[in-house]
Amino acid sequence: MNNIERYVAGDPEALESLYTEHLQPLLLVAYGICRHREVACDAVQDVFEKLCRLSPEKRRQYFGHEQSNFEAWLRVAVRHRVNDILKVSAAREKKNDDNRSRMPASTENAVEDALSRDGLGSLMGRLQCRQREVMALHVMGYRNEEIAVMLHLTYNTVKNNIYEARQRLKRHWRVFMD
Repeated sequence: MNNIERYVAGDPEALESLYTEHLQPLLLVAYGICRHREVACDAVQDVFEKLCRLSPEKRRQYFGHEQSNFEAWLRVAVRHRVNDILKVSAAREKKNDDNRSRMPASTENAVEDALSRDGLGSLMGRLQCRQREVMALHVMGYRNEEIAVMLHLTYNTVKNNIYEARQRLKRHWRVFMD
């Protein structure tokens, strides 16, 4: 029984063997598209995480017959994942550029800006540690799904942390401004 058949049958060690066997060629495929080592590594890891999460029915559906070409599926999946990562990154960069372009180049009231910055810093310090982490990533422009993956949380946990942090910030902001 080869590694693909063992993987379809549910053997967890088979996926590890497949990862080791296909890692270098897949990294080359990914790097050839994006020319960025970290993005290439992330894309390959994401594809193997997806394989890990596939249900036994999907494993049989995708790879359980003789005509299935596992290597081709991996290459296509890695290409798609790299392109998705690049699209998200480009969209985030565009959003950040748009936000920067809306900000005035110089401020008219440096004292007011310092007060706001210091106030926001002290308010963020009043959040719980997890809320502070989530809000920092949220403010940087990451989507909730991305934050969930980065911090190993569920999507709903991220949503709840953002909601709770905003509520707490609003309460503290009112007190700060009074």
